[in-house]
Amino acid sequence: MTENAPTEAFDPPEGAVVTTRHFRRRELPEMLAKMVGDGDPDTLFRVKFWPVDDDGHPLV
Repeated sequence: MTENAPTEAFDPPEGAVVTTRHFRRRELPEMLAKMVGDGDPDTLFRVKFWPVDDDGHPLV
């Protein structure tokens, strides 16, 4: 990802139970690594996870 590349941030829905994990670029799960592209392997990312049901609605 370049400095000029667009980025998207998704805030968790209100009331969702959120887990926050920190990853170095080299530790990112494969799907996330593809989204952020190449760069310094020591760059730190904060990733928020929250559970959803089968229809994609957050579990609260």
